[in-house]
Amino acid sequence: MFGRKSYPEPLTEQGALDAPDPDSARRQAQARFGEGWVELVLVPVEEVHWVVRPGTGQVEEGRVASRVD
Repeated sequence: MFGRKSYPEPLTEQGALDAPDPDSARRQAQARFGEGWVELVLVPVEEVHWVVRPGTGQVEEGRVASRVD
């Protein structure tokens, strides 16, 4: 999950959630991070597309699932 509290700020990583569906993820994000955000963005792990895989410097082919804690 990424977020920012004002538009001049960049989106920064805020943490990870483990939820069974998008609605549950939204509720968890709101409960965990509360109010005061101009943007909170959930990125489903199955939608992550690596350009360079961390730790290898190698370009990845296809989709790679990842979870950041």
